[in-house]
Amino acid sequence: MDLGIDDEPPVTEPVIDEIDLPLPNGIVARDYQLRALDKIAEGWGTYRQLVVMATGTGKTVLFSKITEGFVRRGLKVLIVAHTEELLDQAADKLLRATGIKSDREKADEYAGLGAQVVIASIQTLSKDDRLTQFPVGHFALVIVDEAHRSLARSYTKVMCYFHFGEQSLDPAWVMPEPGVDYKPRCLVLGVTATDDRGDRRSLGQFYQHCPVEYGLIDACRDGYLVRPIVKNLPLQIDIKGVRTRGRDLDAGEVSERLTPLLREIAKHLAAEARDRKTIVFLPSVDAARRLADACTEAGLRASFVSGACPDRADKVAAFRVETVGSVICNAMLFTEGVDIPDVSCICILRPTKIRSLFVQCAGRGSRPLPGVIDGLESKEERTAAIAASAKPNMLILDFLWLSDRLDLVKPVDLVATRADMKDRMDALTADAAGFDLLDLEGVATRDLLKSLEAAARKHANKAARVLDPLAWAVDLGDARLAAYEPETDFDRRPATPGQLDLLRRQRIDVDKVTCFGHASAIIGRVMHRYKLHLATPHQLHFLHQLGLPPDRAALLSMSEASATIDVMKRR
Repeated sequence: MDLGIDDEPPVTEPVIDEIDLPLPNGIVARDYQLRALDKIAEGWGTYRQLVVMATGTGKTVLFSKITEGFVRRGLKVLIVAHTEELLDQAADKLLRATGIKSDREKADEYAGLGAQVVIASIQTLSKDDRLTQFPVGHFALVIVDEAHRSLARSYTKVMCYFHFGEQSLDPAWVMPEPGVDYKPRCLVLGVTATDDRGDRRSLGQFYQHCPVEYGLIDACRDGYLVRPIVKNLPLQIDIKGVRTRGRDLDAGEVSERLTPLLREIAKHLAAEARDRKTIVFLPSVDAARRLADACTEAGLRASFVSGACPDRADKVAAFRVETVGSVICNAMLFTEGVDIPDVSCICILRPTKIRSLFVQCAGRGSRPLPGVIDGLESKEERTAAIAASAKPNMLILDFLWLSDRLDLVKPVDLVATRADMKDRMDALTADAAGFDLLDLEGVATRDLLKSLEAAARKHANKAARVLDPLAWAVDLGDARLAAYEPETDFDRRPATPGQLDLLRRQRIDVDKVTCFGHASAIIGRVMHRYKLHLATPHQLHFLHQLGLPPDRAALLSMSEASATIDVMKRR
Protein backbone atom coordinates (compact mmCIF):
# COMPACT_ATOMS: atom_id res chain seq x y z
CA MET A 1 0.00 0.00 0.00
CA ASP A 2 1.32 3.44 -0.90
CA LEU A 3 -0.73 6.43 0.17
CA GLY A 4 2.10 8.83 -0.56
CA ILE A 5 2.37 9.61 3.14
CA ASP A 6 5.69 9.81 4.94
CA ASP A 7 6.26 8.42 8.37
CA GLU A 8 6.32 10.63 11.46
CA PRO A 9 9.87 11.45 12.58
CA PRO A 10 11.16 9.02 15.19
CA VAL A 11 10.41 9.85 18.80
CA THR A 12 13.76 10.81 20.27
CA GLU A 13 12.50 11.87 23.69
CA PRO A 14 10.21 9.41 25.50
CA VAL A 15 7.32 10.82 27.48
CA ILE A 16 6.78 10.43 31.18
CA ASP A 17 4.02 8.34 32.71
CA GLU A 18 0.91 10.07 33.96
CA ILE A 19 0.50 10.75 37.65
CA ASP A 20 -1.29 7.95 39.49
CA LEU A 21 -4.80 9.34 39.96
CA PRO A 22 -7.40 7.36 41.94
CA LEU A 23 -9.92 6.11 39.37
CA PRO A 24 -12.26 3.55 40.96
CA ASN A 25 -13.92 0.81 38.94
CA GLY A 26 -17.20 2.01 37.51
CA ILE A 27 -16.04 5.63 37.35
CA VAL A 28 -18.86 7.98 36.41
CA ALA A 29 -18.28 9.84 33.15
CA ARG A 30 -18.60 13.63 33.13
CA ASP A 31 -21.48 15.33 31.33
CA TYR A 32 -19.47 16.17 28.21
CA GLN A 33 -18.12 12.62 28.11
CA LEU A 34 -21.67 11.26 28.21
CA ARG A 35 -22.62 13.58 25.34
CA ALA A 36 -19.54 12.43 23.49
CA LEU A 37 -20.48 8.77 23.98
CA ASP A 38 -23.91 9.47 22.48
CA LYS A 39 -22.49 11.37 19.51
CA ILE A 40 -19.91 8.68 18.80
CA ALA A 41 -22.60 5.99 18.92
CA GLU A 42 -24.75 8.00 16.50
CA GLY A 43 -21.81 8.50 14.13
CA TRP A 44 -20.75 4.91 13.52
CA GLY A 45 -22.51 4.93 10.16
CA THR A 46 -19.41 6.69 8.88
CA TYR A 47 -17.12 3.94 10.26
CA ARG A 48 -13.98 6.05 10.88
CA GLN A 49 -14.40 8.76 13.52
CA LEU A 50 -12.05 11.30 15.10
CA VAL A 51 -12.61 12.66 18.61
CA VAL A 52 -10.87 15.90 19.58
CA MET A 53 -10.77 16.65 23.31
CA ALA A 54 -8.48 19.05 25.13
CA THR A 55 -5.64 17.75 27.27
CA GLY A 56 -6.93 17.01 30.76
CA THR A 57 -10.54 16.27 29.75
CA GLY A 58 -10.26 12.48 29.98
CA LYS A 59 -9.77 11.05 26.50
CA THR A 60 -8.41 7.81 27.94
CA VAL A 61 -11.39 7.43 30.27
CA LEU A 62 -13.70 8.11 27.33
CA PHE A 63 -12.26 5.43 25.09
CA SER A 64 -12.11 3.06 28.05
CA LYS A 65 -15.88 3.46 28.42
CA ILE A 66 -16.33 2.86 24.69
CA THR A 67 -14.14 -0.24 24.95
CA GLU A 68 -16.27 -1.49 27.84
CA GLY A 69 -19.42 -1.23 25.71
CA PHE A 70 -17.89 -3.34 22.93
CA VAL A 71 -16.49 -5.94 25.32
CA ARG A 72 -19.87 -6.33 27.03
CA ARG A 73 -21.27 -7.31 23.63
CA GLY A 74 -18.61 -9.98 23.25
CA LEU A 75 -16.51 -7.96 20.78
CA LYS A 76 -12.74 -7.49 20.77
CA VAL A 77 -10.96 -4.13 20.82
CA LEU A 78 -7.46 -3.03 19.77
CA ILE A 79 -5.88 0.11 21.30
CA VAL A 80 -2.77 1.49 19.57
CA ALA A 81 -0.23 3.98 20.94
CA HIS A 82 3.38 4.90 20.25
CA THR A 83 5.19 4.89 23.62
CA GLU A 84 5.54 2.56 26.57
CA GLU A 85 4.15 5.22 28.88
CA LEU A 86 0.97 5.69 26.82
CA LEU A 87 0.49 1.93 26.62
CA ASP A 88 0.78 1.70 30.41
CA GLN A 89 -1.59 4.63 30.84
CA ALA A 90 -4.23 3.06 28.58
CA ALA A 91 -4.01 -0.30 30.36
CA ASP A 92 -4.16 1.31 33.80
CA LYS A 93 -7.11 3.61 33.03
CA LEU A 94 -9.00 0.78 31.33
CA LEU A 95 -8.59 -1.43 34.39
CA ARG A 96 -9.43 1.33 36.88
CA ALA A 97 -12.40 2.72 34.96
CA THR A 98 -13.98 -0.57 33.80
CA GLY A 99 -12.28 -3.49 35.55
CA ILE A 100 -11.20 -4.90 32.16
CA LYS A 101 -7.73 -6.40 31.89
CA SER A 102 -5.79 -6.15 28.64
CA ASP A 103 -3.01 -8.01 26.85
CA ARG A 104 0.13 -6.26 25.63
CA GLU A 105 1.54 -6.54 22.09
CA LYS A 106 5.01 -5.02 22.16
CA ALA A 107 8.50 -6.28 21.39
CA ASP A 108 8.81 -9.65 23.16
CA GLU A 109 5.31 -9.41 24.67
CA TYR A 110 2.64 -11.22 22.63
CA ALA A 111 -1.09 -10.78 23.13
CA GLY A 112 -3.30 -13.84 23.08
CA LEU A 113 -5.90 -14.20 20.34
CA GLY A 114 -8.48 -14.74 23.06
CA ALA A 115 -7.81 -11.40 24.75
CA GLN A 116 -10.83 -9.10 24.93
CA VAL A 117 -8.61 -6.02 24.64
CA VAL A 118 -5.15 -5.77 23.10
CA ILE A 119 -3.02 -2.69 23.74
CA ALA A 120 -0.29 -2.54 21.12
CA SER A 121 2.82 -0.55 20.28
CA ILE A 122 2.50 0.83 16.76
CA GLN A 123 6.20 0.18 16.15
CA THR A 124 5.66 -3.53 16.88
CA LEU A 125 2.22 -4.05 15.33
CA SER A 126 3.15 -2.42 12.02
CA LYS A 127 5.60 -5.27 11.32
CA ASP A 128 4.04 -7.74 8.89
CA ASP A 129 4.49 -10.85 11.04
CA ARG A 130 3.00 -9.20 14.14
CA LEU A 131 0.15 -7.57 12.22
CA THR A 132 -1.06 -10.59 10.26
CA GLN A 133 -1.06 -12.88 13.29
CA PHE A 134 -4.41 -11.17 13.99
CA PRO A 135 -6.88 -12.11 11.24
CA VAL A 136 -8.92 -9.39 9.54
CA GLY A 137 -12.21 -9.18 11.41
CA HIS A 138 -10.60 -10.17 14.71
CA PHE A 139 -11.22 -6.73 16.23
CA ALA A 140 -14.58 -4.96 16.05
CA LEU A 141 -12.99 -1.63 17.02
CA VAL A 142 -9.51 -0.12 16.62
CA ILE A 143 -8.73 2.89 18.84
CA VAL A 144 -5.78 5.12 17.96
CA ASP A 145 -4.43 7.16 20.86
CA GLU A 146 -2.70 10.50 20.02
CA ALA A 147 -4.41 10.26 16.63
CA HIS A 148 -2.72 13.37 15.24
CA ARG A 149 -0.04 10.83 14.26
CA SER A 150 -2.49 8.78 12.19
CA LEU A 151 -1.15 9.74 8.76
CA ALA A 152 2.25 8.19 9.47
CA ARG A 153 2.79 5.13 7.27
CA SER A 154 2.95 2.74 10.24
CA TYR A 155 -0.46 3.90 11.48
CA THR A 156 -2.18 3.84 8.10
CA LYS A 157 -0.85 0.33 7.50
CA VAL A 158 -2.36 -0.99 10.73
CA MET A 159 -5.65 0.91 10.46
CA CYS A 160 -6.21 -0.01 6.83
CA TYR A 161 -5.40 -3.69 7.40
CA PHE A 162 -8.04 -4.10 10.08
CA HIS A 163 -10.56 -1.70 8.49
CA PHE A 164 -10.33 -2.49 4.77
CA GLY A 165 -8.82 -5.98 4.84
CA GLU A 166 -5.65 -7.75 3.81
CA GLN A 167 -5.85 -6.34 0.28
CA SER A 168 -4.67 -3.03 1.75
CA LEU A 169 -1.20 -4.57 2.20
CA ASP A 170 -0.83 -4.72 -1.59
CA PRO A 171 1.41 -1.80 -2.70
CA ALA A 172 -1.01 -1.10 -5.57
CA TRP A 173 -4.07 -0.82 -3.30
CA VAL A 174 -5.89 2.53 -3.23
CA MET A 175 -8.24 3.70 -0.46
CA PRO A 176 -11.88 4.07 -1.63
CA GLU A 177 -12.91 7.61 -2.51
CA PRO A 178 -15.14 9.47 -0.02
CA GLY A 179 -18.75 8.41 -0.47
CA VAL A 180 -17.91 5.13 -2.23
CA ASP A 181 -19.65 2.20 -0.53
CA TYR A 182 -17.52 -0.61 0.86
CA LYS A 183 -17.75 -3.24 3.58
CA PRO A 184 -15.71 -2.15 6.65
CA ARG A 185 -14.10 -5.00 8.57
CA CYS A 186 -13.98 -2.99 11.81
CA LEU A 187 -14.70 0.48 13.16
CA VAL A 188 -11.89 2.97 13.82
CA LEU A 189 -11.82 5.68 16.46
CA GLY A 190 -9.00 8.22 16.71
CA VAL A 191 -8.61 10.35 19.84
CA THR A 192 -6.40 13.42 20.13
CA ALA A 193 -6.09 16.78 21.84
CA THR A 194 -5.49 18.47 18.48
CA ASP A 195 -6.73 17.64 15.01
CA ASP A 196 -3.97 19.15 12.92
CA ARG A 197 -0.40 18.13 12.07
CA GLY A 198 2.69 20.18 11.40
CA ASP A 199 2.84 19.02 7.79
CA ARG A 200 -0.70 20.45 7.33
CA ARG A 201 -2.09 17.25 5.87
CA SER A 202 -5.66 16.89 6.95
CA LEU A 203 -6.53 13.94 9.14
CA GLY A 204 -9.69 13.99 7.05
CA GLN A 205 -7.77 11.98 4.45
CA PHE A 206 -8.53 8.97 6.64
CA TYR A 207 -11.16 9.92 9.20
CA GLN A 208 -14.67 10.50 7.87
CA HIS A 209 -16.40 12.24 10.74
CA CYS A 210 -15.54 14.34 13.80
CA PRO A 211 -18.53 13.88 16.14
CA VAL A 212 -16.84 15.43 19.18
CA GLU A 213 -14.73 18.55 19.47
CA TYR A 214 -14.39 19.63 23.08
CA GLY A 215 -11.63 22.18 23.17
CA LEU A 216 -9.74 24.17 25.75
CA ILE A 217 -12.25 27.04 25.70
CA ASP A 218 -15.24 24.72 26.17
CA ALA A 219 -13.60 22.88 29.06
CA CYS A 220 -12.49 26.11 30.77
CA ARG A 221 -15.94 27.68 30.52
CA ASP A 222 -17.51 24.47 31.85
CA GLY A 223 -15.17 24.55 34.84
CA TYR A 224 -13.13 21.44 34.03
CA LEU A 225 -9.85 23.18 33.17
CA VAL A 226 -8.22 26.35 34.51
CA ARG A 227 -8.30 29.66 32.64
CA PRO A 228 -5.24 30.30 30.44
CA ILE A 229 -3.73 33.77 30.76
CA VAL A 230 -0.83 35.09 28.70
CA LYS A 231 1.94 37.41 29.84
CA ASN A 232 3.97 39.00 27.04
CA LEU A 233 7.59 39.49 28.03
CA PRO A 234 9.61 42.23 26.34
CA LEU A 235 12.83 40.29 25.77
CA GLN A 236 13.48 40.16 22.02
CA ILE A 237 14.70 36.83 20.64
CA ASP A 238 15.80 37.14 17.01
CA ILE A 239 15.11 34.01 14.94
CA LYS A 240 14.97 35.70 11.55
CA GLY A 241 16.43 33.53 8.82
CA VAL A 242 16.30 30.28 10.81
CA ARG A 243 15.97 27.43 8.34
CA THR A 244 13.16 24.92 8.24
CA ARG A 245 14.19 21.32 8.71
CA GLY A 246 11.49 18.79 7.94
CA ARG A 247 8.23 20.41 8.99
CA ASP A 248 9.52 22.80 11.66
CA LEU A 249 12.21 25.33 12.46
CA ASP A 250 15.69 23.86 12.84
CA ALA A 251 16.05 23.17 16.56
CA GLY A 252 19.83 23.52 16.50
CA GLU A 253 19.73 26.98 14.94
CA VAL A 254 17.01 28.12 17.34
CA SER A 255 19.10 26.85 20.26
CA GLU A 256 22.12 28.85 19.05
CA ARG A 257 20.04 32.05 18.89
CA LEU A 258 18.60 31.36 22.34
CA THR A 259 21.78 30.45 24.24
CA PRO A 260 23.21 33.99 24.69
CA LEU A 261 19.92 35.13 26.22
CA LEU A 262 19.39 32.31 28.73
CA ARG A 263 20.55 34.32 31.77
CA GLU A 264 18.19 37.16 30.86
CA ILE A 265 15.37 34.67 30.30
CA ALA A 266 16.05 33.18 33.74
CA LYS A 267 15.69 36.63 35.33
CA HIS A 268 12.28 37.07 33.67
CA LEU A 269 11.20 33.62 34.87
CA ALA A 270 12.27 34.46 38.41
CA ALA A 271 10.29 37.71 38.30
CA GLU A 272 7.11 36.26 36.79
CA ALA A 273 6.95 32.68 38.07
CA ARG A 274 8.41 32.74 41.58
CA ASP A 275 4.98 31.95 43.03
CA ARG A 276 4.26 29.20 40.51
CA LYS A 277 5.45 25.72 39.53
CA THR A 278 6.81 25.88 35.99
CA ILE A 279 7.64 23.65 33.02
CA VAL A 280 9.91 25.17 30.37
CA PHE A 281 10.19 23.63 26.89
CA LEU A 282 13.44 24.25 25.00
CA PRO A 283 14.78 23.32 21.54
CA SER A 284 17.79 21.30 22.72
CA VAL A 285 19.10 19.31 25.65
CA ASP A 286 22.05 21.67 26.02
CA ALA A 287 19.78 24.74 26.18
CA ALA A 288 17.61 23.01 28.80
CA ARG A 289 20.65 22.24 30.96
CA ARG A 290 22.03 25.78 30.65
CA LEU A 291 18.68 27.41 31.46
CA ALA A 292 18.27 25.24 34.56
CA ASP A 293 21.66 26.45 35.79
CA ALA A 294 20.72 30.08 35.04
CA CYS A 295 17.39 29.71 36.87
CA THR A 296 19.18 28.34 39.90
CA GLU A 297 21.47 31.37 39.88
CA ALA A 298 18.36 33.59 39.66
CA GLY A 299 17.01 32.09 42.88
CA LEU A 300 14.60 29.44 41.58
CA ARG A 301 14.72 25.75 42.46
CA ALA A 302 15.49 24.50 38.98
CA SER A 303 16.26 21.12 37.49
CA PHE A 304 16.95 19.74 34.04
CA VAL A 305 15.78 16.45 32.57
CA SER A 306 16.13 14.64 29.26
CA GLY A 307 15.43 11.17 27.98
CA ALA A 308 19.14 10.39 28.25
CA CYS A 309 19.37 11.19 31.98
CA PRO A 310 20.04 7.96 33.91
CA ASP A 311 18.27 9.50 36.90
CA ARG A 312 15.33 10.78 34.79
CA ALA A 313 12.68 9.01 36.84
CA ASP A 314 14.13 10.36 40.09
CA LYS A 315 14.20 13.92 38.72
CA VAL A 316 10.60 13.73 37.56
CA ALA A 317 9.51 12.22 40.87
CA ALA A 318 11.30 15.02 42.74
CA PHE A 319 9.60 17.66 40.60
CA ARG A 320 6.19 16.12 41.25
CA VAL A 321 6.50 16.88 44.96
CA GLU A 322 8.06 20.30 44.44
CA THR A 323 6.05 23.43 45.23
CA VAL A 324 5.94 27.01 43.94
CA GLY A 325 9.25 28.54 42.92
CA SER A 326 10.35 25.34 41.18
CA VAL A 327 11.18 24.97 37.47
CA ILE A 328 11.95 21.95 35.34
CA CYS A 329 13.60 22.50 31.96
CA ASN A 330 13.24 19.91 29.22
CA ALA A 331 13.87 19.55 25.50
CA MET A 332 10.31 18.65 24.46
CA LEU A 333 10.25 15.62 26.75
CA PHE A 334 6.91 16.43 28.37
CA THR A 335 4.77 16.97 25.28
CA GLU A 336 2.47 13.94 25.66
CA GLY A 337 1.09 11.86 28.51
CA VAL A 338 2.39 14.01 31.39
CA ASP A 339 0.02 14.92 34.22
CA ILE A 340 1.41 17.07 37.04
CA PRO A 341 -1.71 19.02 38.09
CA ASP A 342 -0.05 21.66 40.27
CA VAL A 343 2.02 22.98 37.35
CA SER A 344 0.57 26.47 36.83
CA CYS A 345 3.09 28.10 34.49
CA ILE A 346 4.20 27.07 31.00
CA CYS A 347 7.04 28.68 29.05
CA ILE A 348 7.56 27.47 25.47
CA LEU A 349 11.04 28.53 24.37
CA ARG A 350 10.82 26.37 21.28
CA PRO A 351 9.23 28.50 18.51
CA THR A 352 7.27 26.22 16.19
CA LYS A 353 5.10 26.14 13.09
CA ILE A 354 3.29 23.08 14.43
CA ARG A 355 0.12 23.99 16.30
CA SER A 356 -0.35 20.48 17.67
CA LEU A 357 3.06 20.65 19.34
CA PHE A 358 2.26 24.01 20.95
CA VAL A 359 -1.14 22.74 22.13
CA GLN A 360 0.41 19.64 23.67
CA CYS A 361 3.00 21.72 25.55
CA ALA A 362 0.46 24.21 26.88
CA GLY A 363 -1.84 21.40 27.96
CA ARG A 364 0.65 20.37 30.64
CA GLY A 365 -0.61 23.23 32.82
CA SER A 366 -4.34 23.19 32.14
CA ARG A 367 -5.60 20.76 34.79
CA PRO A 368 -7.12 21.99 38.06
CA LEU A 369 -5.70 20.80 41.35
CA PRO A 370 -6.86 17.32 42.42
CA GLY A 371 -10.14 17.32 44.32
CA VAL A 372 -11.04 20.96 43.61
CA ILE A 373 -14.01 20.22 41.32
CA ASP A 374 -14.88 16.72 42.50
CA GLY A 375 -18.61 16.29 43.14
CA LEU A 376 -19.56 19.73 41.85
CA GLU A 377 -22.44 19.47 39.39
CA SER A 378 -22.74 22.93 37.84
CA LYS A 379 -20.18 24.84 35.83
CA GLU A 380 -20.75 27.86 38.07
CA GLU A 381 -19.74 25.82 41.12
CA ARG A 382 -16.69 24.40 39.35
CA THR A 383 -15.42 27.71 37.98
CA ALA A 384 -15.90 29.33 41.40
CA ALA A 385 -14.03 26.48 43.09
CA ILE A 386 -11.12 26.78 40.65
CA ALA A 387 -11.01 30.57 41.08
CA ALA A 388 -10.81 30.15 44.86
CA SER A 389 -8.16 27.41 44.71
CA ALA A 390 -4.39 27.66 44.94
CA LYS A 391 -4.30 27.30 41.15
CA PRO A 392 -6.92 29.71 39.74
CA ASN A 393 -5.35 29.87 36.28
CA MET A 394 -2.50 28.77 34.02
CA LEU A 395 0.11 31.37 33.10
CA ILE A 396 1.70 31.16 29.65
CA LEU A 397 4.89 33.23 29.44
CA ASP A 398 5.37 34.45 25.88
CA PHE A 399 8.67 36.04 24.85
CA LEU A 400 8.92 38.37 21.86
CA TRP A 401 10.10 36.25 18.94
CA LEU A 402 11.50 38.41 16.14
CA SER A 403 10.72 36.33 13.09
CA ASP A 404 10.18 36.70 9.36
CA ARG A 405 7.75 33.79 9.48
CA LEU A 406 4.01 34.39 9.32
CA ASP A 407 3.19 30.80 10.30
CA LEU A 408 4.79 30.85 13.75
CA VAL A 409 2.36 29.49 16.34
CA LYS A 410 1.29 31.92 19.07
CA PRO A 411 -0.74 31.52 22.29
CA VAL A 412 -3.89 32.75 20.51
CA ASP A 413 -3.66 29.62 18.33
CA LEU A 414 -4.73 27.62 21.39
CA VAL A 415 -8.27 28.96 20.95
CA ALA A 416 -8.38 30.20 17.34
CA THR A 417 -8.28 27.74 14.46
CA ARG A 418 -9.79 30.11 11.87
CA ALA A 419 -7.54 32.67 10.22
CA ASP A 420 -10.05 35.51 10.63
CA MET A 421 -10.46 34.78 14.34
CA LYS A 422 -6.70 34.69 14.82
CA ASP A 423 -6.25 37.97 12.95
CA ARG A 424 -8.88 39.62 15.15
CA MET A 425 -7.25 38.32 18.34
CA ASP A 426 -3.82 39.48 17.18
CA ALA A 427 -5.24 42.94 16.53
CA LEU A 428 -6.89 43.07 19.94
CA THR A 429 -3.66 42.12 21.74
CA ALA A 430 -1.14 44.02 19.59
CA ASP A 431 -0.10 46.34 22.43
CA ALA A 432 -1.24 44.27 25.42
CA ALA A 433 1.20 43.28 28.14
CA GLY A 434 -1.03 40.33 28.95
CA PHE A 435 -4.50 38.95 28.38
CA ASP A 436 -7.01 36.28 29.36
CA LEU A 437 -7.52 33.87 26.44
CA LEU A 438 -11.14 33.14 27.39
CA ASP A 439 -12.09 36.81 27.43
CA LEU A 440 -10.20 37.39 24.19
CA GLU A 441 -11.94 34.51 22.42
CA GLY A 442 -15.32 35.75 23.62
CA VAL A 443 -14.74 39.23 22.16
CA ALA A 444 -13.44 37.81 18.86
CA THR A 445 -16.42 35.45 18.57
CA ARG A 446 -18.89 38.27 19.16
CA ASP A 447 -17.10 40.35 16.51
CA LEU A 448 -17.25 37.41 14.08
CA LEU A 449 -20.98 36.93 14.66
CA LYS A 450 -21.60 40.63 14.12
CA SER A 451 -19.78 40.55 10.79
CA LEU A 452 -21.64 37.40 9.75
CA GLU A 453 -24.94 38.95 10.78
CA ALA A 454 -24.17 41.98 8.65
CA ALA A 455 -23.38 39.71 5.72
CA ALA A 456 -26.60 37.76 6.24
CA ARG A 457 -28.67 40.96 6.35
CA LYS A 458 -26.97 42.35 3.27
CA HIS A 459 -27.91 39.34 1.18
CA ALA A 460 -31.27 38.66 2.81
CA ASN A 461 -34.36 38.42 0.62
CA LYS A 462 -37.24 39.40 2.86
CA ALA A 463 -39.74 38.01 0.37
CA ALA A 464 -38.09 34.59 0.38
CA ARG A 465 -40.03 31.71 1.88
CA VAL A 466 -36.86 29.84 2.73
CA LEU A 467 -34.31 30.59 5.45
CA ASP A 468 -30.63 31.24 4.78
CA PRO A 469 -28.64 28.76 6.96
CA LEU A 470 -26.13 31.53 7.73
CA ALA A 471 -28.90 33.75 9.10
CA TRP A 472 -30.20 30.88 11.24
CA ALA A 473 -26.74 30.11 12.63
CA VAL A 474 -26.39 33.80 13.56
CA ASP A 475 -29.84 33.62 15.20
CA LEU A 476 -28.52 30.75 17.31
CA GLY A 477 -25.32 32.61 18.14
CA ASP A 478 -23.45 29.57 16.80
CA ALA A 479 -20.21 30.90 15.33
CA ARG A 480 -18.98 27.43 14.36
CA LEU A 481 -22.08 26.69 12.32
CA ALA A 482 -22.20 30.20 10.86
CA ALA A 483 -18.61 29.94 9.65
CA TYR A 484 -18.73 26.21 8.88
CA GLU A 485 -15.77 24.66 7.12
CA PRO A 486 -15.61 20.94 6.21
CA GLU A 487 -13.17 18.92 8.32
CA THR A 488 -12.80 15.74 6.25
CA ASP A 489 -12.84 14.61 2.63
CA PHE A 490 -16.04 12.77 3.51
CA ASP A 491 -17.62 16.06 4.64
CA ARG A 492 -16.46 17.91 1.53
CA ARG A 493 -18.49 15.79 -0.89
CA PRO A 494 -21.86 17.13 -2.11
CA ALA A 495 -24.93 16.96 0.12
CA THR A 496 -27.10 13.92 -0.58
CA PRO A 497 -30.61 14.13 -2.07
CA GLY A 498 -31.98 12.86 1.25
CA GLN A 499 -30.26 15.62 3.19
CA LEU A 500 -31.47 18.31 0.80
CA ASP A 501 -35.04 16.97 0.89
CA LEU A 502 -35.07 17.06 4.71
CA LEU A 503 -33.74 20.63 4.71
CA ARG A 504 -36.34 21.71 2.16
CA ARG A 505 -39.06 20.39 4.45
CA GLN A 506 -37.59 22.63 7.16
CA ARG A 507 -37.73 25.51 4.65
CA ILE A 508 -33.96 25.93 4.69
CA ASP A 509 -32.44 27.46 1.55
CA VAL A 510 -30.55 24.46 0.14
CA ASP A 511 -28.78 26.65 -2.42
CA LYS A 512 -26.75 28.01 0.51
CA VAL A 513 -25.77 24.53 1.77
CA THR A 514 -22.15 24.05 0.78
CA CYS A 515 -21.46 20.32 1.23
CA PHE A 516 -22.38 17.05 2.94
CA GLY A 517 -20.79 18.11 6.24
CA HIS A 518 -22.57 21.47 6.23
CA ALA A 519 -25.91 19.74 5.63
CA SER A 520 -25.16 17.26 8.44
CA ALA A 521 -24.30 20.08 10.85
CA ILE A 522 -27.51 21.97 10.08
CA ILE A 523 -29.64 18.83 10.33
CA GLY A 524 -27.97 17.90 13.60
CA ARG A 525 -28.82 21.27 15.13
CA VAL A 526 -32.39 21.15 13.79
CA MET A 527 -33.00 17.64 15.15
CA HIS A 528 -31.41 18.43 18.51
CA ARG A 529 -33.66 21.46 18.96
CA TYR A 530 -36.68 19.49 17.78
CA LYS A 531 -36.07 16.80 20.42
CA LEU A 532 -35.93 19.53 23.07
CA HIS A 533 -39.11 21.16 21.66
CA LEU A 534 -37.21 24.42 21.12
CA ALA A 535 -38.26 27.10 18.64
CA THR A 536 -38.11 26.11 14.98
CA PRO A 537 -35.62 27.78 12.61
CA HIS A 538 -38.30 30.07 11.19
CA GLN A 539 -39.73 30.96 14.61
CA LEU A 540 -36.23 31.82 15.80
CA HIS A 541 -35.46 33.95 12.77
CA PHE A 542 -38.79 35.78 12.99
CA LEU A 543 -38.21 36.54 16.68
CA HIS A 544 -34.79 37.93 15.82
CA GLN A 545 -36.34 40.16 13.14
CA LEU A 546 -38.92 41.36 15.66
CA GLY A 547 -36.09 42.50 17.92
CA LEU A 548 -35.83 39.74 20.53
CA PRO A 549 -32.13 39.15 21.37
CA PRO A 550 -30.87 35.86 19.88
CA ASP A 551 -29.65 34.52 23.24
CA ARG A 552 -33.19 34.85 24.66
CA ALA A 553 -35.00 33.64 21.56
CA ALA A 554 -32.84 30.52 21.23
CA LEU A 555 -34.02 29.23 24.64
CA LEU A 556 -37.77 29.50 23.95
CA SER A 557 -39.85 26.40 23.35
CA MET A 558 -41.99 26.14 20.22
CA SER A 559 -45.14 27.11 22.14
CA GLU A 560 -43.35 29.95 23.96
CA ALA A 561 -41.96 31.20 20.68
CA SER A 562 -45.43 31.16 19.10
CA ALA A 563 -46.93 33.10 22.02
CA THR A 564 -44.05 35.60 22.02
CA ILE A 565 -44.45 36.21 18.30
CA ASP A 566 -48.17 36.91 18.78
CA VAL A 567 -47.44 39.42 21.55
CA MET A 568 -44.63 41.17 19.68
CA LYS A 569 -46.64 41.43 16.45
CA ARG A 570 -49.42 43.27 18.31
CA ARG A 571 -47.05 45.93 19.60
